[in-house]
Amino acid sequence: MDNLFLYILGALINSWFICTWFFTSLPLHLFKPFIKKEDEIYSWEDWNNWLMLKNDFIAELLGCPLCLGFWSSVIISNLVANINELDYKFILAGAFTWPLIAFVFYKKLEK
Repeated sequence: MDNLFLYILGALINSWFICTWFFTSLPLHLFKPFIKKEDEIYSWEDWNNWLMLKNDFIAELLGCPLCLGFWSSVIISNLVANINELDYKFILAGAFTWPLIAFVFYKKLEK
């Protein structure tokens, strides 16, 4: 029962992260030290275009809900598994299912 609770908790944390990343200006604030004032970045779309010009691989990784969802799931599932002394199966389950759950939340909130 504890594993189910941790699985659901991890899925919700990952979904929260993905929705926060794509529906707020969090990326602008995190990347602010790297953006020159004359670049005039004021929105998420401006930031994504700016990043695409700098590094298209990183822009794709940070601009795709499924891509970012996978890597954030890997990190979150590793943290949850290590803190609770769970085996690699929990990490694999989280890494390969939480992105889809987060994407469903993202698509529902996008409308």
